[in-house]
Amino acid sequence: MSDFFTGIPTGNMEFPKTTVMMLDLSLLLAAVLLIILSKKYLNFTRFLKIIGILLLFEFFIINIWYWLAPFLVSPWPFYHCRLAKMILPVIVLLDASSKTKPLHIYASLIGFLGAVSAFLIPIPDPFLWPHITIASYFLGHFLLFILSLGIIVQDLKPWTARDFLNSQLILLIANIVLWMSARITKFNYGYFLSPPLFKEQLAGIHPIALAFLVIAAHAILLAICFLLMQLLKKMLRPKLQSSKIY
Repeated sequence: MSDFFTGIPTGNMEFPKTTVMMLDLSLLLAAVLLIILSKKYLNFTRFLKIIGILLLFEFFIINIWYWLAPFLVSPWPFYHCRLAKMILPVIVLLDASSKTKPLHIYASLIGFLGAVSAFLIPIPDPFLWPHITIASYFLGHFLLFILSLGIIVQDLKPWTARDFLNSQLILLIANIVLWMSARITKFNYGYFLSPPLFKEQLAGIHPIALAFLVIAAHAILLAICFLLMQLLKKMLRPKLQSSKIY
């Protein structure tokens, strides 16, 4: 059990591509199935609140460990998916979706993107299983995926161009905060110091140029996700028109 909570890195987990693909598909399909069944047969608002409570619990447990374990020099939760983990549960627990529409659109889209990318390109902390960071990595992103997608399909009303611009503005503000945090702490917040992909190609690039690339990549991904979710809402609207909304 002591190894499960150790703060001394024990090595990097190796994820065979076939295993990762099967695990990812299983988790994502399980999450989608949970959303469909709960949307159709359960009180969907209550279901999302339960997921929000579980996600908050996971978030607090792992961040308490980050602060207490001698592992990270700067253990602040300055990543987009971790921001989403804080924002989305509060929104569903306070029933504040209609009052915080731009924020919940940003958080749900970035949470969805963060969860999917975490499953497709696993980059957990340098510990071998069994360890709290590995368990938190997969459980946290699984819950984040459910909550993000659940909030998106809870209200099937189409988003507007203003919603798109507001979500992009919040994303830009968040990116500026993450970039400044990364520059001050010298910690790779928001992957502004070292991106998870194309490391060799981007080696030696000026930090300002890298920041612009990261910000542009985030904006493009959010725009694509925004359009895809619009299509999903349009497809689901005839089938779930009678479902309870916010």
